[in-house]
Amino acid sequence: MKPFTTDNTAASHYRAMIRLAILILSFGFTAISCKLSSADIQAATDVIDALSQNKALVEQFVKDVKLNFQPTDTKYKKLSRLYDDSRDMYNDYVSTLQATATAKTGRAVTVSGKTLADVKERTTQFILEAARALDVDGTRQLSMNNAIVLPTNLDSLSRLSRDARSIVSEKVGPGLRLKAWSQI
Repeated sequence: MKPFTTDNTAASHYRAMIRLAILILSFGFTAISCKLSSADIQAATDVIDALSQNKALVEQFVKDVKLNFQPTDTKYKKLSRLYDDSRDMYNDYVSTLQATATAKTGRAVTVSGKTLADVKERTTQFILEAARALDVDGTRQLSMNNAIVLPTNLDSLSRLSRDARSIVSEKVGPGLRLKAWSQI
């Protein structure tokens, strides 16, 4: 079995994207509305940062699984199914965030605590199962409780000006949704 990939290109790309998004958001929010608080700017930046990191982490596990297992392997098939389930729930959550950012009324779209827990549990389950499958000697102690961070402060997004929410919507769009297994 091959070791974990050491290619950090994707992680570097997302870190650069995060820095760029922070600069764009900070500049864009300041230029768009002087009434925006630093807390609102930080909340929007946190949303984009968390989603970018989640995507990079989850998709790196998919790459590692594909590198280490054949499509006919039962572990590969199981992980592919787990990923598809978690991807669907995660992308629905991202769509909710985008709906909040694009709402014309500036009214927050709510996400129930159960939905947040389900999304986090499913996504974390995929990461944990992938990590276990990739752990050749079984000696790693894994705690993935905080592997996925889901922004919950949607009220701050709804308080942003319409133009500012538009910027967030562009950043939260398809670029931060998880790709299909076959596209990674």
